[in-house]
Amino acid sequence: MRILLFLFLSLSAVPLFAQHNHQHTEGHQHAHGEWELGGAIGVVPLLDEGEIAPGLHLHLLQQNKMIPKLMVGVGFEAVMDEHTHLTAGLVFNYNIYKGLYAAVSPGLLWINHDGWESAYVTHFELSYEFEVGKLHIGPIVEYSYASLDKHVMLGVHVGVGF
Repeated sequence: MRILLFLFLSLSAVPLFAQHNHQHTEGHQHAHGEWELGGAIGVVPLLDEGEIAPGLHLHLLQQNKMIPKLMVGVGFEAVMDEHTHLTAGLVFNYNIYKGLYAAVSPGLLWINHDGWESAYVTHFELSYEFEVGKLHIGPIVEYSYASLDKHVMLGVHVGVGF
């Protein structure tokens, strides 16, 4: 319950905090640098298990020189429930319009159900960011699909460009 309250308050504060600092322009690219180090924290409803757990996502992305609206890199995710879900994969993050981003991340999932199992996994993400200098923050929603695990993540994305 504390996680849901934290998430609600965080998401409510994002537009207020960034309202006057929104620096997106038409044809937006990451104006804050060629690289992004970021992550997300949120609540994760585990669809197959009927539980809710905290989740953490980290990524390092580089802007593609041939397709400036595309950032490519690596990501890692951990869902901290009784089984421990760990994911590592590639990340393809595309700027749809101004601060709206869609990402796909194919990778590998490791999950501990009385011993470690692994499977191919694909994450689909949609996020919106508000820029405050080189810092950007905003809501994120993710859907993850693997034979061993299906979950949604609702959270807050924070990143810094350099």
